[in-house]
Amino acid sequence: MVLDSTNPHTFNVIRLATPTNVRVNGNLVSWDNVNNASKYMVVVDGQSYESNTSSYQFLNLPAGNHVVKVQAINRDSAVYVPGRYSADMTVTKLIKPANVRIEPAGSDVLVKWEPVSGALGYQIKIDGVAYDATTTAYKISSYVNSLQPGHGIQISVYAKGDGGNIINSEPSDTVAVTRLMAPDNIRISGDNIVWNESSVDGIRATSYVLYLNGEEHPVSGTSFSVAGLEPGTYNVAVKALGNNSTTLDSTKSATITVTKLPQVTNIVATAGGTTYTWDPVAGTGVRYSVTIGDQEIFVDTPSFNVVKASDNTSYFTSAGEYKISIRAISNDPNTMPGDVAEVRQVVRALQTPTLVGSEAELADYKFTVTTSGEYFHVTVDGVEGLPITYDFIVDGMSHKQSSPTYSHFMEVIASGFTYNVQVK
Repeated sequence: MVLDSTNPHTFNVIRLATPTNVRVNGNLVSWDNVNNASKYMVVVDGQSYESNTSSYQFLNLPAGNHVVKVQAINRDSAVYVPGRYSADMTVTKLIKPANVRIEPAGSDVLVKWEPVSGALGYQIKIDGVAYDATTTAYKISSYVNSLQPGHGIQISVYAKGDGGNIINSEPSDTVAVTRLMAPDNIRISGDNIVWNESSVDGIRATSYVLYLNGEEHPVSGTSFSVAGLEPGTYNVAVKALGNNSTTLDSTKSATITVTKLPQVTNIVATAGGTTYTWDPVAGTGVRYSVTIGDQEIFVDTPSFNVVKASDNTSYFTSAGEYKISIRAISNDPNTMPGDVAEVRQVVRALQTPTLVGSEAELADYKFTVTTSGEYFHVTVDGVEGLPITYDFIVDGMSHKQSSPTYSHFMEVIASGFTYNVQVK
């Protein structure tokens, strides 16, 4: 048999109060202290988090709507039981601004982004310094204009809430904006003004502007043709153009002074087309380029002989019409070549003379062909003392004379070229 105990022990069980004045400020949710509570249980979208104080910092809260409630608890005493949850409170975290970009606006430069629904304003951070904005554009001209070549700024934007249930967004993706380096090593290369490519962090310039005596010339690459440019002296500078989103236009390069030589004039062919002369071109280190077919020859004086001094052969390698291109060039790195001047030369062939006559008439005669300089000579031997008239027919042209030796000036001296000669 079991008897009732005596002197029963009694104690009170107390339910903790419900947290009140639950509020949000930024990423911090807080409430008024609850007497006898040692901890609080914060529930966000059904997920519970403990807090030792009357506030809780939201960590990695995604953008969108969230339901928050708070409960007071005391894990130190069995006397106190958890209080009831506070009323559900809806908290909205704004989405971060998208498409943050740099755009020119006349003489100004703006940072712009897409609007965020529910945002009461925006904050822009430029290299960590915050600036407030009420629209989706903010002028940054003073910052970019002061940027030195190769230097940049970092920009991010976040949407601002109401300081209560609308929570600020996370910062946007950072946009880095850098000023391009000015093009360098501007120089003459053949018929072009060229320069080194401008880039920063692997991002190339989109195009360039070449300045000739202050006049702008858009250029897609890193060279500018001077063909057709009037002879004279030019001050040259180049600017690299950015994409206006991650790169900004460079400043103008250092200016160099270049000279374009004039075109060769008054080309004259002499000695039957074997020698060409022209008026000299004034300038520093001027030489001349002469091109015949695929052969380019360089001469220091305003004259050229088609017969090579080295082996007495000709640059004219066969009969036909030749184009001879002549231009002034220079060994000075800042002097551009002149435009090409052209002349044309018809080259005829030289053949061993063909002697025409009956065998009886020619039986006792011997014929000799010799050359000297720009002439060839045909001599009929074995006819001394005879009253004979000779008819030397060269390429159909008759030359009658009493002398047995005929000398003919060759229009062109060239290996393999022939004349047809008949003797009567």
